[in-house]
Amino acid sequence: MAQLLRANSWFNLGYLRQDGGDHRAAIDAFDHAVSLNEIHDRAWYGKALSLIALDQPREAIAPLKKNIALQPMSPFGHMELARVFFKLGELERCEKRMLRLKAFDPKSAAVLEDETGIRVGVDRWWMN
Repeated sequence: MAQLLRANSWFNLGYLRQDGGDHRAAIDAFDHAVSLNEIHDRAWYGKALSLIALDQPREAIAPLKKNIALQPMSPFGHMELARVFFKLGELERCEKRMLRLKAFDPKSAAVLEDETGIRVGVDRWWMN
């Protein structure tokens, strides 16, 4: 229990550093959190966001995949991974991620359709 509390404290510090724009320090804090609790999905996601903010999208892929493995039904990791693939020009990988997301969160997939211009056939039933 104490280790989980320490991991959460490091995560919170990472979040605060990230919010303050110090992404290198945020990554260090997130790394410390996952060293204490490897299944801290939010720390993996936070690390990825800081890497993206530092224009290191390729390095963000592994932490995003770890986040997705820990939270497969959360749209956030899927969305950011699709955005990373799009930024890297890996359009097929972006489309595959969007299709996966469409299966359980069509609204998030629709947001990505609008952002990327890649159409995956989202039925926008909520707009009708």
